[in-house]
Amino acid sequence: MEPRAPYPWLSAPTDGGSVARIRVLVVDDHRIFAESLAAALAAEPDVEVSAAGSGPAALRALER
Repeated sequence: MEPRAPYPWLSAPTDGGSVARIRVLVVDDHRIFAESLAAALAAEPDVEVSAAGSGPAALRALER
């Protein structure tokens, strides 16, 4: 039995298709922390990062 990848949805597809981008919404009222986390996540090639500084702003971002 082959070992499974810990996160199979992050693995390259075997059918020749493309890997779906992962969308992440960082929500934090501490700007420096939010920017640092967003930058670290955005460094990954298949991750699309958005950020919001409050709950209401996050809800508006989710509606887009």
